[in-house]
Amino acid sequence: MVLYDTLTRAKVELKPGHPDGRFRMYQCGMTVSGEPHIGHARAEIVFDTLRRWLGFRGVSVIHVRNVTDIEDKIINKANEMGLSCEVVVAKYDAIRKELFARLNLLSPTFEPYATAHIPEILALAQKLLDAGLAYASGGDVYYRVRKFPGYGKLSKNTLDDVVAGTRALAGGAAAGTDRKEDPLDFDLWKGAKPGEPSWDSPWGMGRPGWHIECSAMSAKYLGDTFDLHCGATDLIFPHHENEIAQSEGATGRTFARAWAHCGWVTLNKEKMAKSVGNVVPMRDVLDRLPTPALRLLMGQTHWRSPFEWSDVAERQAKETLESLRRQLEVPPTPGTGSGESLQAEAGKRLAAFDAAMDDDLSTPRALAEVFSLATVWGQAKPSVDPVPLARVRADILARLGTLGIEPDAPVEVLPADLSPLLGERAAARKAKDWKRADEIRVVFKARGWTIEDTAQGQVARKL
Repeated sequence: MVLYDTLTRAKVELKPGHPDGRFRMYQCGMTVSGEPHIGHARAEIVFDTLRRWLGFRGVSVIHVRNVTDIEDKIINKANEMGLSCEVVVAKYDAIRKELFARLNLLSPTFEPYATAHIPEILALAQKLLDAGLAYASGGDVYYRVRKFPGYGKLSKNTLDDVVAGTRALAGGAAAGTDRKEDPLDFDLWKGAKPGEPSWDSPWGMGRPGWHIECSAMSAKYLGDTFDLHCGATDLIFPHHENEIAQSEGATGRTFARAWAHCGWVTLNKEKMAKSVGNVVPMRDVLDRLPTPALRLLMGQTHWRSPFEWSDVAERQAKETLESLRRQLEVPPTPGTGSGESLQAEAGKRLAAFDAAMDDDLSTPRALAEVFSLATVWGQAKPSVDPVPLARVRADILARLGTLGIEPDAPVEVLPADLSPLLGERAAARKAKDWKRADEIRVVFKARGWTIEDTAQGQVARKL
């Protein structure tokens, strides 16, 4: 399989680089400072599809998707809500887990949380200090960007570009904070501020910078070098550029062999973002659109292209799913024909599907082939013997399964008014408010649902 690599700006072959033959993949996950929107769903679906396809091709995948549970956005949200960061994280992480489960995502092999890896973060920062690539200043630790010769190789930014951007952000001022040697330098460790979560370190109480979290966690679970690093396009700079500088500066080795960045979701041709205020909440979409329809919809745009969200696209996706379900209905009394022509057509269509997926995960081309084959199957089913008919149908469903689309799956959607209570219950448990947690469980039971507390978090199931 080949995939477009952001670093080389070319398609590269995806293959395991480790002697054990397992493909190592790191995905930047969410910062749990609010409810996920449909832009988050796009990234999750794209990389879940990639993982499924590698598995279908016989490749064993170690998939790491982190959770950022300490960051400026979380602190700001906690201050805004008048709650502790712990309670805010518990609330929104429970919502994230609930909605990700509804997206029909495979569970990552590892899902590390930043705050559970403070020792690894401190060790990496110290290694960079020892190498002269970082310096401590007033309780903060900064990375010396100009000391890393390859800075900008992923984003293709020159240092002059970065300086210009820094000036623009600072309103024209060239200097950074008083503690920085250079305005280009970025935080590895931030000294404690009143009321903020903090941990002990050789430089005093403080918390990690955002970028170093991913460098430390990826190294722990995947090693110094791994096969693929992925995330949304807006993470290329500065987040992923800074990860490269930290990790390669510390080890002297290639950080990730390839990089994949999916296009963002747009609304009225503008990037969807909380800062812009044009987000479509993931919950709202999943409450009105079956998951197979959402994944069909996302699959009809190439993963690297921007995806334009619209009410019309939603409606068309629902209609496409219903059409597909009708075509794939098993006939009550199948015919007795040999089905040779159907099987021959299936062989061609399935081979074309596989070729499309192997060529830069081209899901629009792949879906076109499976739609055509489903139409052929639907036309043939009145006259074909049940054995070849069942074989071809199974092949169609298997290919759709690599896209996370299960048209036969029963739809059991948690009622919209119950969904927010999961996040409230998680926050109540974090605050040791067991009375409120039990009250919410009773509300669920009265509506025909149960809440299971698992190692991965709360799971709501229909009774």
